[in-house]
Amino acid sequence: MMNTLRKGSIGDSVKTLQRLLGITADGKFGKNTKAAVIAYQQKHALAADGVVGPATWASLLNAEPVLGVRPPDNKQYDRRWANILYTAYGDKSQTIKASGCGPTAMTDVVNAWFDTGVTPVDLCKLAVKNGYRTRDSGTAWSFYAFMTSRYDFPRFRSTATHAEAIAALAQGALIVASMGRGYWTKRGHFICLWKCDQQYMYACDPASATRKRQALTDFKKQVKRYFIFWPPADLATPVEEPEVETPAPLPPVTVTNGIYDISKWQGKINWAKVGEANKAGQVKLVIIRAGYGQETVDPRFVENVQGAIKYGVPYAVYWYSYAKAAEGQTAVQRAQNEAASFYRVVSKYNPLFWLLDAEEACLNGESINAFLVRIRALSGGKIGVYIANHRFASYKVDTSLADFVMIPRGNGIQPTHRPLDLWQYSFGSKVPGIAGNVDQSKIPECGRFPLEWFLAAPEKSVTSVTD
Repeated sequence: MMNTLRKGSIGDSVKTLQRLLGITADGKFGKNTKAAVIAYQQKHALAADGVVGPATWASLLNAEPVLGVRPPDNKQYDRRWANILYTAYGDKSQTIKASGCGPTAMTDVVNAWFDTGVTPVDLCKLAVKNGYRTRDSGTAWSFYAFMTSRYDFPRFRSTATHAEAIAALAQGALIVASMGRGYWTKRGHFICLWKCDQQYMYACDPASATRKRQALTDFKKQVKRYFIFWPPADLATPVEEPEVETPAPLPPVTVTNGIYDISKWQGKINWAKVGEANKAGQVKLVIIRAGYGQETVDPRFVENVQGAIKYGVPYAVYWYSYAKAAEGQTAVQRAQNEAASFYRVVSKYNPLFWLLDAEEACLNGESINAFLVRIRALSGGKIGVYIANHRFASYKVDTSLADFVMIPRGNGIQPTHRPLDLWQYSFGSKVPGIAGNVDQSKIPECGRFPLEWFLAAPEKSVTSVTD
C-alpha cells in the first residue's frame, strides 16, 4: 500500500507521485505539487483536497502509463551457455537452460546499468559459490538481496504488493519477478519487468522470445514476488532545484522485543501457555535449537517444534557449531557436515529462518562462511548468523552471506558491531509456560528489518521451466 501524501511530505513516494502527474520529480511535496494533485483530482472526479490517499493512488496507478528502460533481454537458452551446468551438487540435468532463469533475469538488470560484459554464466557461478543455488528449487529468492552487495544499487525492495511494483517502474526501476503457474511457466520462473501501462505488464522472459507482455489483471494473479532495483543516481531523471519546504517528520523506528531462543535447557515446555502469551503479544517469535556439533539433535527439538506448530507460535531454528579440524577433515568440511545435519533434522518442517550459532573459540571466518553457504544451498530459505560479541572482530565473518546478523550483549549495553539486526539483550527473562530463565532478543533501532520481515513466510523460489 502506498503512503498517504500531503504538502510537506518528502521521499521516493513523492517522486513517484510527481512522475505520474508529469511534473518535476524533486521528491518534495510543495505548493506546485499540491496544485497538480488538486487539478488531477478535479479532472477525475475525486475529492479535490490536495491529499493523495488510497483513492487518488488507485486512480493514478491504474490510469497512467508507467514506462521504463528496456533491458538487453538475455536468454537462458542462448547456445553460448545453454548447456553449462548451474548446479551445487553435480546434477548434470541442472543447466542454465533448464534452471538458470533467476541469474539470467538479474543479468538484464546488471547489463542495463552497470556492466554490459556480465553474462548469465557469471551470475550463475556467483549464485552457486555463495549458496543461492538450491538443491532442487532453482535460485533462492534471497539471491536478489545479495546482489545489492555486489553492485551499487541505491535502493532495493522485496515485496508482494502490486502497487509498489508499478510505482517503482514509474521511478525508473527494473524488477525481477518470481512467477507462479500460468502464462509464463508451468511451475515457476523468473522474468525481468521493465514497463507497465493501462492494460499490460511488459517483461523480458529468459525462456522465451515470444512471451513479452501479459494483461495486468492476469499478471497480478500469477506473480509471487517482486524484487525491485532502483537505478544508480547518475542514471536517475535530472530534477530542477526543489522548492524549500518544511519536511514531514519521519516515522520512528519500531524497537521490538519478545523474541526468545529455547533448547533442552528450558526443560519441558507448556506450549499451550506459550501460545496464549503469543496471542497476548508477549511472545512474538521463538528460535528453537535443532542440534549442535556434527550431528547431535537437541533431545527436545521435535517436541518443541511440534508444540510451536500446534499452538500457532511463530518459530525459527538454530544450530550450535563446534566446527574445527578433526578426524582427518578440515574445519570447513566439518562446518559443511554440520550444515548438512541441520538441514536433515529440520527439512521436514517449515521454519521462518535458519540461524547458525557461532560462539566457540575453535571457529573461524572460513568455517562459518562455509556453513552459511551450505545451509543456504540446501534450504533455499532465509539465513541468519549469531556471532558472539567478543569474537565478532576475530572471526572476520562475511556477513553478506547471511540475510541478517544477531549479536548478544547483556547489562543493557548494545553491541557496537554492525550489522546488528537482532540484539540478544537479556539472559534472565521469564515466559509463561517455561520454567527458569530464557534468553530474549529485540530488534534494535539500527536493525535493517522490522518484525514483519522475520515473521514473513520463507522466501524460496521454484525451479524454472523452459516451456
